[in-house]
Amino acid sequence: WGDWRHWRVYYPTVLFVTTVNLFASYVSYLHPLWIFKPDALVRSETAIELISTCVVMPASVFTYLSNFPAAGRVRQGAYFAMWVGVFAALETVDTRLGGISYANGWSLAHSFAFDCAMFAIILLHHRRPLYGWLATVAMAVYILTAFGFWGAEMK
Repeated sequence: WGDWRHWRVYYPTVLFVTTVNLFASYVSYLHPLWIFKPDALVRSETAIELISTCVVMPASVFTYLSNFPAAGRVRQGAYFAMWVGVFAALETVDTRLGGISYANGWSLAHSFAFDCAMFAIILLHHRRPLYGWLATVAMAVYILTAFGFWGAEMK
């Protein structure tokens, strides 16, 4: 489903997302915003995080970027909305089935807003990496402040 001939074009942003996800997992170790429930297939929260970081997110970023419409603001907006909608729908289903719960003030609405920011920043990083990093730092500072990380115990 992706442009495998040009995978090197998307590789820096795949690494960017992987790095940011690992950093977020580390920082939120003792102060989680969402809690994954192990199940019969994946037996630990660490395994879930690693699968998300090393498989789900890289595949999603590669597919998202390599199929992003080159022209047409309406098509680009619809494509962006589709990806946000898919991620939000999957999380909604997983929440209702008990696979994910929230903590420390986070909610499904926050996840929706996060998905919007995440897909915008992924595209920004792909086009202008420095601006993608700056936007990520700004979002991280906001999340760390808004959800009580400064006063929380850290690993």
